[in-house]
Amino acid sequence: SGYDWNASAQTCTQQCASSYQYTCTGTNQTGGSGTACGGLYEACSCSRGYFWDGSVCVEGNMCMKGTQHGYILNSDMTITYTAQSGKTPIGVVVCSYPEGGGQAMALESIGEYKWGISIGYDIPNLSNSFGDFLEAALDIASCANSAKIMAAGDKSKYPAAWAAHEYKTEGTSAGDWCLPAAGIFTSYYNNRDAINSGFTKVGGTQFFLNAYGTYAWSSTEDDTQEAWSSGFGNNFSVIYTYKYYGREVRPVLEF
Repeated sequence: SGYDWNASAQTCTQQCASSYQYTCTGTNQTGGSGTACGGLYEACSCSRGYFWDGSVCVEGNMCMKGTQHGYILNSDMTITYTAQSGKTPIGVVVCSYPEGGGQAMALESIGEYKWGISIGYDIPNLSNSFGDFLEAALDIASCANSAKIMAAGDKSKYPAAWAAHEYKTEGTSAGDWCLPAAGIFTSYYNNRDAINSGFTKVGGTQFFLNAYGTYAWSSTEDDTQEAWSSGFGNNFSVIYTYKYYGREVRPVLEF
C-alpha cells in the first residue's frame, strides 16, 4: 500500500502527492517541515531570520507573508487598494499577516524625537538584540514594546514612544498608535515598491533609498546604549543608533 511497481527500475516506488516537492537542502533551509514522502517535503524549515514563503526561505518575518502591503487604512478601519470617495485615509499597510490583519503606518512623520534622553538603562522585559540584525528584523511587537518603554518612564525620559502613543487621527484616539518594531521596517524595506505606491496614492510621505533617506525610530532595543532605527538611507532596513540621537517618529496602528 502506498507504493507502485516501477518495472524499469525493478523496484517498488513510494507514491506521493504532488505537494511533496522540496528536498529542503537549499539556501537558508534547515530541513523539512512535517512528514516526508519519498525523501521530499511539502514545506521547509528556515534559518533564523528567514521564513518559508511557500517555495523558498526569505529574509524577514511574518509581517511579509500577507498580500495587502501598500493598501490604505481608512478612518472607518476599512482596508482598500486605492483611495475611495467618502473615506479618509489615515495610514498605509506596511505589515500584512498571512491570516489577515497587520500594521499600518501613519501618512507622515510626527516630528523628530530622541528614543531616550540618556543611555545606560535597560528597559525591563524588553528583549535586546545586541547588534544582531536578524534578531531585530524578527521583532514585530510594536505596541507591546512601546508599552514596556512607557512603563519605564514618562515622556521626558522616552520621548519617541510617548509621541507615537499620543498621536491620533480621525477615527482613532491617543493610545491607538505606537512606535513600530524593527521588523516593521524590514517588512517595509522588502515590500517598498508596493508600500511607497500606497503612500503616493494618498499623498503621504515615502521612505527613500538614497543617501538622504528617512531615519525613524523603532521600539526595538539593542542594548543599554542603543536602539534600532530605519536604515533606509544606508540601504539597510534597520541600523542600531544611540538612544539620544534625534530620529523621526512614524507611528503604526495594529489592526
